[in-house]
Amino acid sequence: KAQKLFDQLEGWMLKDKPYLNKKLSLTLMAKKLATNTCYLSHAVNEIGGKSIKQYINAYRIAAFLDYLRLEEFQNLTLMGVAKASGFHSFSTFSRAFRIEKGCSPTDYIKENLQKPKEE
Repeated sequence: KAQKLFDQLEGWMLKDKPYLNKKLSLTLMAKKLATNTCYLSHAVNEIGGKSIKQYINAYRIAAFLDYLRLEEFQNLTLMGVAKASGFHSFSTFSRAFRIEKGCSPTDYIKENLQKPKEE
């Protein structure tokens, strides 16, 4: 049952990109998937190996990195791109990025991507 619920969640995340909504929450996700928050949280923990926040933030960070490669985002600051990716503050973004990638966003960009305009 956890696998089926996780698969439904993954499908929704990939198709509709709800992680771009800054107000996305466990309650909203559970409601959309017609389940309760305990079952959904358990499925993400058991199958995904992450907390709900880490799971959502992993999608947001992937979106952030994708956006950095797009021309329409090149003139934005890191915070501007982070906000477009669903983060509501730079501190939340920076903390989540460090957890997911093991380094700061700036260090990651210097090592892996062409750097966008600084704040």
